[in-house]
Amino acid sequence: TNVQEMLSGMGIATQTSEDLTFLAQVSRNAPVSSLVILKNGDRAGSVSWIDGDAKSAFIAIKEALLTAFSADVQGLSDKTLQEEGKPTRNVLTFRDPALSEETLTFIRVRERLYEFHTAGSSSVMQQVIDGLTTK
Repeated sequence: TNVQEMLSGMGIATQTSEDLTFLAQVSRNAPVSSLVILKNGDRAGSVSWIDGDAKSAFIAIKEALLTAFSADVQGLSDKTLQEEGKPTRNVLTFRDPALSEETLTFIRVRERLYEFHTAGSSSVMQQVIDGLTTK
């Protein structure tokens, strides 16, 4: 799936991103791609992804975060979604002000691992997450 084309087709504005990602720390040799998601010209969040051994990278992210969480972590959820007509998705989401001002969501779908950053409560980011991970 071409992420930029898919988002463009959904009418979602993007720009390239040089933001630091957690994926870059566990991607080994896999290149990390990143886009900033815009709503009315302002940052709604971002999406980064790697292709390849997503399962190993997802496990590595979880292990690294276990030691990095602060006492202020909120909304921590780690689940596997198996919905009819949609691919199986492993989803880790949380908010920890010690790690990021934004809510972080990691989703593994097949051989791709996504890292989503959501600024505030953004319906645009939920649209991006659903559009990229449920097809």
